[in-house]
Formats: sequence, structure tokens, C-alpha cells
Amino acid sequence: MPSKARVIGYIPLDRGLRAKSRVSKLLDVTRAKDDADRVKKLAIAVKAFNHHDKDTHDADIKSGAISIVCNVLRSCSPFFIAKSKEVQHLCKILLQLFRCNED
Repeated sequence: MPSKARVIGYIPLDRGLRAKSRVSKLLDVTRAKDDADRVKKLAIAVKAFNHHDKDTHDADIKSGAISIVCNVLRSCSPFFIAKSKEVQHLCKILLQLFRCNED
């Protein structure tokens, strides 16, 4: 049975895959107390995803990282200008995730 996390939207994730990846850093972003905390946690996630290991990016994608990023980005959508730093970090994470294998 997939686990439910208290995040933006329902994101079923395999706990085993989540534990082995950096997706937990993205889940921390969804649990941020306020905008400043969210930006801080996004900066940490950007650093965690900034590598060139294609297999690791594949694992992150399989464990639901893109869904989480899209849900966080959707929560920022009415406030793109006011939350430009958050949007910038989220776009960086998406670009880093797509350094995966071509399959």
C-alpha cells in the first residue's frame, strides 16, 4: 500500500526508493513553515540534485521527484513574481532531474 505524506497533493511513493534518493529533500520543501523556510529548503534541494550521475537522476524520477516539483511549482503559480526565487530553484531542480538517461 503506498504511503501518504502530508504534502501538496497526493504523491504515492515507494518508501524504499524515497529513502535511497534525494526526494526526501523535496518533501521537506512541501512541509516548510513559511516562504523563507521554503526558499532555504529549496536551496538545499538544488545542491542535492546538482550532479551528473544519470542513474541517480533516473532513480529520483522513478521515485516521484518530478511530481513533487510540479506540485510545489503549481502552489507558487498565482504568485510567480512575488515568489521568483522559489520558481528559479524549482526550475533548476527540473533541469537537473532531466540530466537522466534518454530512455
